[in-house]
Amino acid sequence: MKKTAVATKDDITAMNSDGARMITAASDNDIPAVKAYLDNKVDVNARDWDNMTALIAAAGKGHLELVKLLVSKKAEINLKDKDNITAVMESSMNGHLSVVEYLISIGAVIDTPAASGVSALWLSAGEGHSDIVKLLLSKGSDPNNKRSDGITALMAACAGGHADVVKLLLESGSDVTGKDKDGLTALISAAENGSLPIVEMLLAKGAEVNVLSETGFSPLIIACAHGHVEVVRVLLNAGADIEPEHPESVTPLMYAAAGGHPEIVKVLLEKGAQVNLKHTQGGSALMEAATAGNVSVVNILLDAGADPFIVDKDGVTALMSAASQGHTEVVR
Repeated sequence: MKKTAVATKDDITAMNSDGARMITAASDNDIPAVKAYLDNKVDVNARDWDNMTALIAAAGKGHLELVKLLVSKKAEINLKDKDNITAVMESSMNGHLSVVEYLISIGAVIDTPAASGVSALWLSAGEGHSDIVKLLLSKGSDPNNKRSDGITALMAACAGGHADVVKLLLESGSDVTGKDKDGLTALISAAENGSLPIVEMLLAKGAEVNVLSETGFSPLIIACAHGHVEVVRVLLNAGADIEPEHPESVTPLMYAAAGGHPEIVKVLLEKGAQVNLKHTQGGSALMEAATAGNVSVVNILLDAGADPFIVDKDGVTALMSAASQGHTEVVR
């Protein structure tokens, strides 16, 4: 049975404190209420149950006037919440440039890591705040900051499709070949997202087109699986292996067939993809398309010479698989 977190006595005390109420007022930009709490001697650096402070709360909502008020009352600018998030990190993540500029001007530390290892730059890059990314880079923030699982700021920006941020990071020396704990790269992230400009930028900077993740995903496989035909074309033109050494011998053509992407199937076949290759379970691209009920793909593969009589390790053919899934349009 899953255990339910139980509030401690200290948690309950924090929830009911004037400090916690002041933090809520700061989040709501209720300046008169915050002033009243401070006039009543509530500590400007009081914490709530999340170790939040009024400054972090106000910064995260972009309340610049209130941030300045709290600083004038001796709020400590580099305090951290329970996740080691600071005021400058919170404002960077939420896109509040004026607050970030102000906090940096009075000494906020920009590369303090959160509990997950990420910095203000990583957080702003992942959200696509290019103006803040540009500012932080100009102040010396590390363009290769990474999360504890190895995902870099560049990967985060690629995954979000933030081309302007990717450009800034690459110009600042972000490692285009870096890998996370699963062997995923920025190019794989961009191929999944389908952002053609980002894919082109990464390739121009030397991204490895035939890199394979720990589970056998290449940029081409990912692009095929997600239906990004223009990305597929660019990757193939850049030298992507049309049949990479996948641990289960699954090919890009099989992924495109299973996903129901006829245009990609055509492109792969035109580039010489072998139509009757089998993965380790004995299935083919035709079987994948038939199982998924992708009629147009089935027809394209048959026209290209796909063998409908291939039998997988369970003794199943494409026709049998389609019938078992109720795809009568494929069976016909």
